[in-house]
Amino acid sequence: MTNHWRLAAFLAALLTPLATLRAAEATVFQTIALTPERLADVIPPPARKRVTPLPPEAGQPPAAALAGKVTFNPIELEPSSSFRRLLVTFRARVAGDQTIEKNPLCGLAPELSNLPEYQVVAKKQDGTAIRSMKFRQTLTSGEWRTYQLLAYLPPAAKTLAMTFQTNAAPEIHLAEITFAWHQQDTILHNGDFALGPHNYSGWAGYERMGALEVADNGHTVLNTMPNGAFYTEPFPLTPGQNYRLVITWSEQKDELRVSPSFYDADGNRIKNYTWKAPAPRHKDEPIRVATNDFQFPRDAVTASIYLYAAIIHKVEVVPLP
Repeated sequence: MTNHWRLAAFLAALLTPLATLRAAEATVFQTIALTPERLADVIPPPARKRVTPLPPEAGQPPAAALAGKVTFNPIELEPSSSFRRLLVTFRARVAGDQTIEKNPLCGLAPELSNLPEYQVVAKKQDGTAIRSMKFRQTLTSGEWRTYQLLAYLPPAAKTLAMTFQTNAAPEIHLAEITFAWHQQDTILHNGDFALGPHNYSGWAGYERMGALEVADNGHTVLNTMPNGAFYTEPFPLTPGQNYRLVITWSEQKDELRVSPSFYDADGNRIKNYTWKAPAPRHKDEPIRVATNDFQFPRDAVTASIYLYAAIIHKVEVVPLP
């Protein structure tokens, strides 16, 4: 894949609106309204001086301007005996020139762009962090956009804390934030990249290179060519259950390499293996589907998938009868 194609794909992504999940699939359990009356309730005193209410705008909920680093007061969670899918939704825009509209190069290397970013940290009862959700969660646009984060929360999570960091931007404008439990049939979050080229929900990191791009057919794909790799967040499976891993992929390489890993309740890896799928033999078969069956270990709690260099169109984990 040429650098010219990659730049064209990225520029196409700039014009792609952010996809959002349907509200009917979520149950809201907490809302943070950024009205002048509520700011004192949701933001601790040290950070409150960096938050300023904005004048009302037609068609927009109440909003505030944030400068520097602002962490909201923790949100208490109801007890749970199982993993839950967290959905965080908010509207925001970036002030200044540090946006993808004014500086498209910001999106080519997200870790070097210095775009504003946000993260959500889940903590246990003793205050130690059990899950940090921050991978490429950047605010990209100078226009009002809806942002969403979708992630699994472990049963031991007792509180949530959300932080915004403006970085090179002078400030960000932030509207109402909602926290909800999300319902969906698929195991992986965003395994089909349907949330668009700016949303890395369900993915936890990368090695060397890799980014979401818009393909010629308008669908978002994960490009880790020529020598990158990406891996999913840990996701829960049923011990002893058989599953099928399904990868839809393309690119003319010798093979596709995939490494599933399995972890215990403390996050220690107890097993992993590498599966190699041969590349298509004919250039007229650029996209193929490869499958691999596995049994989830009985002493495991979560799994993650590590994908080596390829163009990834879709990743699925499907329970078998």
